[in-house]
Amino acid sequence: MNDLTNNNGKRKEEILEKSRESNEDEGVEYTYNEGSFIGRTVLFFLVFFPLLIISFLAGKLDTILALGAVSCSFWFGDAFSKYRFTKKKIYLIKSFCTAVLLITFMIWFIASVLGG
Repeated sequence: MNDLTNNNGKRKEEILEKSRESNEDEGVEYTYNEGSFIGRTVLFFLVFFPLLIISFLAGKLDTILALGAVSCSFWFGDAFSKYRFTKKKIYLIKSFCTAVLLITFMIWFIASVLGG
């Protein structure tokens, strides 16, 4: 029993030592990631919605389709990167759905621009 306690204590000390040697702070990394995501998302919407509204009011269907494709690419990249790191099925489903929408918007945009 004493050996088990000593081994656990040694293991704990090894982990703490590695953590001290590492220059990475998980709290700082988490805060950076969350702040980055919030910043990207807020800025995306601050740019996307005014462009969408102006294009809609001006009757520019091709611009609306291009904005749809750009937004789908943003959401696809976000969902797929989360799937790659977490392997959660929900992110795979989101990736698939946004990929389908992205391809649809791209085809629709190309057809609109080329007069199809």
